Amino acid sequence: MQFSLFGTLLPSIAKDFSIGYDLAGVLMGIWTIASIAFTPLFTRLMSSLSVSTLGLVTILIQSTSTLLTAYSYNLVVLNIARLLISFSTPLAWPVCAKLVSIYIPRERYGYATAFYDIGSMIGLALTYVIASFVGSDWRFAMVLSSALGFLYAPAILAMPRPFKAGYNLSRGAVTGDAKAFWRSYAKLGALLFLAFFLALYTWGFIVFWLSTFLVYELRLSYSYIALYMLASAAIASALEVVSGIYSDRVGGVDGKIRILIVGLAPSAILLGVASAPIGSVARLVVVSLSIAFYKIASPSFWSIVNELIPPEHVGRFSAVYTLAGPVSGMASSVISGFVIAVTGSATYAVLLAAISSLLSASLYATVKRFLPKPF
Repeated sequence: MQFSLFGTLLPSIAKDFSIGYDLAGVLMGIWTIASIAFTPLFTRLMSSLSVSTLGLVTILIQSTSTLLTAYSYNLVVLNIARLLISFSTPLAWPVCAKLVSIYIPRERYGYATAFYDIGSMIGLALTYVIASFVGSDWRFAMVLSSALGFLYAPAILAMPRPFKAGYNLSRGAVTGDAKAFWRSYAKLGALLFLAFFLALYTWGFIVFWLSTFLVYELRLSYSYIALYMLASAAIASALEVVSGIYSDRVGGVDGKIRILIVGLAPSAILLGVASAPIGSVARLVVVSLSIAFYKIASPSFWSIVNELIPPEHVGRFSAVYTLAGPVSGMASSVISGFVIAVTGSATYAVLLAAISSLLSASLYATVKRFLPKPF
């Protein structure tokens, strides 16, 4: 919700600050620089700080940024506020992946990953619900989202100690030859990074530009969109949990890859259909279904990391893997904003997002060829 709200409210924010979509795209791309620049530092933090501390820092950064965004009355303050939230990007998903590695048995990785990942879809849907209630008052929406984040923070500190033997919650479980690990997993890591980048390019469009497509181009109201997004969230959440359970039953890398392809390929096709002139409501329906299918694949984005990477290296690898997020966010923001500004339409940006998902599915399908020995 913290990440998605700005994109959902972008049409109102851009109008309030009198900026075009091309400039908005460039600014959103610049805001991700902090994520890229500080990823090496956060890679070390993943192994040196407790997972509860990292989770608390993440939610506090996000909530503070959202609150500051609400009180931004010029582009200087807005840039500072949005740069701040990008500091949490290298931490958010690796913290979740590390929690799964610490608390969850290996045979339940898919289900556990799906269970926490449904929050991203629910959060996205809730931003449209909030937008429909506040109308054009996007600043109040930011204050509300920030307050919810601050209220959640104490729950993170209430986490019990890990259940798996051999883990120390105050420090990571990093053992073994780190240099040997990176040498052995270099090719696999590069493939996973590129595949994740392409998948997240599509999610970046959904989070930051979908609202512009639905509100600015299709002329749909937030309240109308919210109904479809809530339905999509319900369907996506059910499908995601089922897909996580299924991937666990299949077991191993095969289960994770199978779910990735089953989710990403139909999602890409549906998103491509949404770029066709088939009517506003029909396009909204197709987009909603595309998001639901995309979420089928979501658990495998991270459970495949838990499956392939030794537990003692999951934290550090995840910090590098998650770098695909800000890099793809920068690419998606700049490219989508430029395409919309030049063509006067978000249709081609939708099509690019669809192609990106299809390429991601193709790359994930080749993962087994790059597994290092002794796999």
